[in-house]
Amino acid sequence: MLFPGWQAGEERVVVFSPHDDDGVLGAGYAILAALADGAEVSVAIFCDGWGGYSTPEEAATIVERRREEAVAAYGDLGIPKEHIVRFDFPDLSLWPWLGWHLPDGSVGTNARVLPRMRELRPTRLLVPNGYREHVDHEATFRVGLYDGPQVGGAILADYGRAERIRSYLQYSVSSDFSPEDALVAGSSAGIRANRAIVARAEVEDRIIQALERFESQRQVIARIMEARRRNRVREGRAMELYLAFDPRPPLDYAPYHHLIARID
Repeated sequence: MLFPGWQAGEERVVVFSPHDDDGVLGAGYAILAALADGAEVSVAIFCDGWGGYSTPEEAATIVERRREEAVAAYGDLGIPKEHIVRFDFPDLSLWPWLGWHLPDGSVGTNARVLPRMRELRPTRLLVPNGYREHVDHEATFRVGLYDGPQVGGAILADYGRAERIRSYLQYSVSSDFSPEDALVAGSSAGIRANRAIVARAEVEDRIIQALERFESQRQVIARIMEARRRNRVREGRAMELYLAFDPRPPLDYAPYHHLIARID
């Protein structure tokens, strides 16, 4: 249900993480599940994290510190350092980097993400919720939305070729999913997520242990962690929610044919 047509031992899952901790915060259960079933899991971290310091004294060392914390946190989940991809776009500023050729002559997300994804050859792509979250989260979602389908496209062949990504999931760090995306995906009325992982409370404990590696972000994510403690675990069961979606839903002409036939 989470990954339709899953082929055990042959899957490559890539998690787009706006900042180093977001992949653990929103997709930790899915990472553990994919690894347990023999998938290769990589995490692509988009922003350098320079804005995540809580005291002025931390500013000079925050980027390198967060790099080390990310290696430790994802290592706890079973993802080795070589499967952590860093794009290092400036923190709090990802949105204007979308595209290939930028107006100032530099290259943006597309020029760096597409070749790297064709090297990784993902079969599944997890992207952050693009609705009412941090601007870097919304921008990372757009990268997945635009660049994901191009990974298996017949363009820019000199940058490598890869198969089409089989399925996409949105994960949430703090906010509810888009009502529009939920409607298109066929979610039930009043409920926007259409996929869930229900796990033992010990799974949540393991995610919390990994998140504790991000010591520099303790104050930054304090409210998210408090909401997590209130909402994630109940009666010994932990939950992680997703929205499965099609990044390029085809235009369905059938309703229009019916409408025109009625008019005739």
